[in-house]
Amino acid sequence: MILAILSHGVTFPLSNHRSTEFVQRLRRFSDHFEKIYIITHEFSHGFLQSHQRDDKSKNIILIKTQAGLIKGQIAISKILQRIAPDVIYSDTLSDANIAFLYLLTSKTPLVTTMRGWDSDVLTQELALHGQNWLAIPVRLLWPLRDLLVFKRSSKVLTVTKGLARYAEKLIGRNARSRVETVFRSMQYCREIPESTREHAEELKRKIQTQYSDESKLLVTVARLSPGKRIDIAIDALNLIREDHPSAHLIIVGDGIERNRLEQQVKRMSISEHVTFLGRVPRDMVLAIHEISDAMLFPSVSEGFAKAPHEALIIESPVICHNFPGAAGLGFDEACIMIDSLNPTEYAEAIRQLFDSSKLREKLIRNGRLLTRKYLKWSNNERVDFIANILKSAANA
Repeated sequence: MILAILSHGVTFPLSNHRSTEFVQRLRRFSDHFEKIYIITHEFSHGFLQSHQRDDKSKNIILIKTQAGLIKGQIAISKILQRIAPDVIYSDTLSDANIAFLYLLTSKTPLVTTMRGWDSDVLTQELALHGQNWLAIPVRLLWPLRDLLVFKRSSKVLTVTKGLARYAEKLIGRNARSRVETVFRSMQYCREIPESTREHAEELKRKIQTQYSDESKLLVTVARLSPGKRIDIAIDALNLIREDHPSAHLIIVGDGIERNRLEQQVKRMSISEHVTFLGRVPRDMVLAIHEISDAMLFPSVSEGFAKAPHEALIIESPVICHNFPGAAGLGFDEACIMIDSLNPTEYAEAIRQLFDSSKLREKLIRNGRLLTRKYLKWSNNERVDFIANILKSAANA
């Protein structure tokens, strides 16, 4: 049986891909299918198409092609016609759209995953670029786009119950049989190597040596891009220094905003209070949550928001921007939610958390309740479950 996976931003060899979880998922899929073609699209000025085999799972073949409304659709349609898959798996709703020309003209079964509120993410990104006028047409047109994908899909998989309700409402008739919630597996959060814990503790000791009293450690984990608003976390840290002079912010992640954020820290003369770690392995991120007193997450552009979920599993309280979809994820019960982008409100929330052990205990308890559904099965068990759904769709 041949499986085609529609995705984006996939790098080869897979061992160099930024998401270990994604790589493990693909290689587990390779045990279920004779061949797996990953069709990944990216923007390029010249027409780009290349084929590569995975160095470990030889039945995984990556096909890179150009994104674009017309050229991309034509290119992907030709690729799918050539490989003739038995079933197509779209990693996101947006990925399904890149192959819609083929999907309209073929009867190949499609299984689609909905991971977040794409329209909300897009409108937030537009707002960041001063293009609020586009938000209204996006909000009006996106449900239509979603409906077209849902109607074409044999099965729609969602990562939360809230997303499932949205899909069922759009599909209408027979929705219950076509929509299924498949919670993520986050058991890896409980599998931190002791050597990694030692590295995190060493980092903590290094930071503590800068202060006369015990430091309060804050962490933010994100790609350093405009929508993540790491500048708010830095401003909030600066504001609480009057009450907590030994407070320290660890920034995990890298991206186009790093230089600007480093300059912001220098202008404020708080370089000794901020550590830029860059990108680190996932288990180190988890170990840093263990040594931290709280996580700051002022991002305005999110889907599932994996980073705060990881912090909650590690039992590190989260102070989170009330981004679109946050309440649907359950963050309104498990996190301190901030409606505005005012650093003063984040600073006040940090003070409340540092000064109230009862608040801290409540957030940890609620976080435990929220995330327990992600710990019920392993990543391999989840992949096997999805693989069986794909096989059933192909054989229907």
